Amino acid sequence: MLDKDADKTAITHEFVHLLRSEDKGREGLARTTYDQDEEGYVVQKPKSDAERFAEECAVIAETEIRTKEATKRPNSNLNKLDSTPIP
Repeated sequence: MLDKDADKTAITHEFVHLLRSEDKGREGLARTTYDQDEEGYVVQKPKSDAERFAEECAVIAETEIRTKEATKRPNSNLNKLDSTPIP
């Protein structure tokens, strides 16, 4: 969700989430980690911290590639996870 102070990076971040879910041409790691129905709609929230972590890492990376200007508000989504859930 965007707040009134959202900059280009924050807006791009949310659009990348949408692209990862809706773009039928994406496959593999370019697709969302979240479960989707046959039409490509996300059917439920992530089941685990690992799913959330994977999705946020991919979105943050793509956002950084797409964004031309440095943000004054770095993404803090990964800080909200208790730990990095990678074995």
